[in-house]
Amino acid sequence: MNTIKGKTMELLQELPPMNSVTTYGSGYFKQTDDTKERKTKDLIVSVDNPSKWHAENLLKNPYLYQTANVKNLIDPKFVKLEDSNCIFPSALGCFFATFEGEEYKFIVVDKRLLYKDLEWWSHFSLAGRFQKETTLLIDESNGVLPELMKKNYEGAVKSALLMHPEMRFDLEDYYKTIAKLSYLGDIRTRLHCENKNKINNIVEGSKDFFEETYGSWDDEFVVRHNKVYKAPDYQDKYLINKINELPNALKYTLLNTLSDKQLNNPKIVAKAIRKFFTQIDTRSSVELALRCHKTAGSQKTMETITGKIKKGMTFTKKRG
Repeated sequence: MNTIKGKTMELLQELPPMNSVTTYGSGYFKQTDDTKERKTKDLIVSVDNPSKWHAENLLKNPYLYQTANVKNLIDPKFVKLEDSNCIFPSALGCFFATFEGEEYKFIVVDKRLLYKDLEWWSHFSLAGRFQKETTLLIDESNGVLPELMKKNYEGAVKSALLMHPEMRFDLEDYYKTIAKLSYLGDIRTRLHCENKNKINNIVEGSKDFFEETYGSWDDEFVVRHNKVYKAPDYQDKYLINKINELPNALKYTLLNTLSDKQLNNPKIVAKAIRKFFTQIDTRSSVELALRCHKTAGSQKTMETITGKIKKGMTFTKKRG
């Protein structure tokens, strides 16, 4: 199997059992960034117990952990999941592996944490990645994961509509709003480690995905001549109903921080939603960066940051 998907499946067959494996990012999906370099293949792997999974994988495939700080992946410490009885290893992070000439980055996560984030947006680090184009290569969730992915898409639609207080706006702006939900406060963006045209590249490279996934929510809006027209119930007096349909982390943030009068003001609600994503993106991106630093190692972290900065500078020069 010479395709990227085929090579990935060959690698996955060597690993211990997994609940799900999802591909995401520019290593698998086209982005209009004009670069032809080989890109890291990003994978989100959900398992029953990450610590045990890494311990088993280390015995089975020790070569995969050449650049990882193994003791920080196989971590006996657990933390309690907020608003839940779930616990998961505190060492959630990433590690890099090379297989048949391709570099892969794994984010191995407790399946309960993944499910919670897709439904509630409690951390948003994973939910945000799932809002872009992905491929579910392995799914042993008995239908749970695909259903939660749909809820995550629905939450993105409702958030994007509320972030546009006007009753009519450009369809492309709507798609870009969804694409940047997970980038508004991302530390990589603030440190210029991401291409400044990243959002345009994602939307333009995945047009079919955005149209199919986000372009036909008949009860929320209609599209005519590349314009989004909101349904009549977006009048101010019905705004609270839309807020109550949002994922819990965002909904409760709005209800607990805005007055009744503010909750009926579309512009104030839009601003508050943007603030929510900016804050949660910053927190989750810093947490994941620190965890990946612990598990992938200092050298690999610096190589990744330097590579992203150089890539962004090169692209800017080409555009200029």
